[in-house]
Amino acid sequence: MNASTSPAVWVTGETVDGRYRVIGELGRGGMGVVHRVRHLGWGIDMAVKSSRPELFRSPGDQELFVREAEAWVSLGLHPNVCACHYVRVIDGVPRVFAEYVDGGSLAEWIGDGRLHAGDAPQALARVLDTAVQAARGLEHAHRADLVHQDVKPANILLDGTGAAKITDFGLARSKAATARPTSTWRRASACWCRSAA
Repeated sequence: MNASTSPAVWVTGETVDGRYRVIGELGRGGMGVVHRVRHLGWGIDMAVKSSRPELFRSPGDQELFVREAEAWVSLGLHPNVCACHYVRVIDGVPRVFAEYVDGGSLAEWIGDGRLHAGDAPQALARVLDTAVQAARGLEHAHRADLVHQDVKPANILLDGTGAAKITDFGLARSKAATARPTSTWRRASACWCRSAA
């Protein structure tokens, strides 16, 4: 299958499902790809995470993925959580449609020096503010009975103003379920998250 026909790969400039214009690729890992798309009806940009089709060995795997991704959707709006709008199956692949955050990840801010820019008091204030915002986002998820399970700099996004948002609740589980064994797609998603970081 070439790049233009693979269900997990979209080409920049194409329109998918009659409503999403692909702006570009944001990241790629061993388990999937994230694209930036423009929702033509809503007039907003979104981030779309598409897992590789081979991760879903049975219809039950796909149903579990969709159900658990919908837990992220159920978090609703919070200033420190990257909003997940919905999960939609396109070309047989479940795709997670989330808020597009334009500033990059905390990992990128650490790597390129933006987090520590300025003098020592400015840098310290930025670090502490980012940590507090991330904690507020996690608290919101915990109040909704959802444990993230993969908190790391790559899963904290910052917008142009420095607002921090927790993202990628693909491994999240209810507090009651955290002691249960993980599903096949969860283990694969964990590998994808590590390889994309």
